[in-house]
Amino acid sequence: MIKKRIKQILALIQDIGFFIYLKYFHSPKVNENKKIFISFKNPNLYHRYFYNLVKTLQLGGYSVFYPMSFSRFRNLRTGDPYLALLFKENDLLIIKNTKKNSSFVELKDEMFSADYYKTFFEDSNVEKNSYHIPMSFHPNMYAENLWDEPLAKRNERVDAIFTFGNFDRRVYKTIDQYPFEVLNRADLIEFFSKKQDFISIDNQESLNDLLRNGCDTKFIFVEKSNFQIPMKEVRKYLSNFRYFLCVPGVFAPLSHNFIEAMSAGCVPIIEKNYAETIYPPLENGINAIIFEDLLDLDNILTNQLFKKSNEERKNLEENAKIYYNNFLHPKSAGKNILDNIEKHPIYLNASERSVKLIKK
Repeated sequence: MIKKRIKQILALIQDIGFFIYLKYFHSPKVNENKKIFISFKNPNLYHRYFYNLVKTLQLGGYSVFYPMSFSRFRNLRTGDPYLALLFKENDLLIIKNTKKNSSFVELKDEMFSADYYKTFFEDSNVEKNSYHIPMSFHPNMYAENLWDEPLAKRNERVDAIFTFGNFDRRVYKTIDQYPFEVLNRADLIEFFSKKQDFISIDNQESLNDLLRNGCDTKFIFVEKSNFQIPMKEVRKYLSNFRYFLCVPGVFAPLSHNFIEAMSAGCVPIIEKNYAETIYPPLENGINAIIFEDLLDLDNILTNQLFKKSNEERKNLEENAKIYYNNFLHPKSAGKNILDNIEKHPIYLNASERSVKLIKK
């Protein structure tokens, strides 16, 4: 008990020292032409996506000011592992007291909404003077500067479908409790596992051997329970493959694997109802392969996907790259957010909190 108390006191002293440094002595270089002033009273509502918003703006060249008290600083630094990332980079946030003026673009709570799926369910998926901040990487991809590491240039990609992640059969059926009407991860792996060309990867060496020996027209799954690809190598492995199967998350379709795959040049293969939760929309046959259901997917796999001409494949890859660069890359994403700042509301994903806002 005494040791625990001493540890708490030492942590508090450390936090006080760090706060004083950031508040009074931290002086990062400021871009006078691109300044953001944040007035959020409840950033915790959005947890990881609030960090992603700030990081996106910073990577887009903006200087981000968020004056705060010690209590808010400590709450953000100790209350959520992803919000804590706000303070792990010296130049991400400027928290010292700053007077906002006309040179700032101000971001306030009332401009944003966590009701991310309202448009999907209530407005026929048409944005009416509103704006959805697109899906972003896993926060650690940004924090560890892995989101944009250079990838080896490839003359030709493996003409196969690749996907990876957690396929816990129980956990990933949770999405069935919500009205998205998408195939869960368990359904998808069950469907593919019955295919002759299905391959489940058990370890990294097996994946490397597969790439060395060739695996065109295969369906390659890397289940986390068997082998987890290190985060620093995720985009490297993705860049080998032409197609990425987008599998939904636990509570909602959106998953960070989708943007990570597109950043590595993959063409997404995605169910229609999942695709419609992505903003701006993907286009079937242009920058994605969109299927209606398992019957449609089976037809695509059997009769279409691996019979495309070189020109068709090249166009798909090029258009997927254009989509990523125009909408998902932080530089364009940051600019798009500011270009749409007058719209109301600006929808910011809040993960399961956004799902709970869906009206039955």
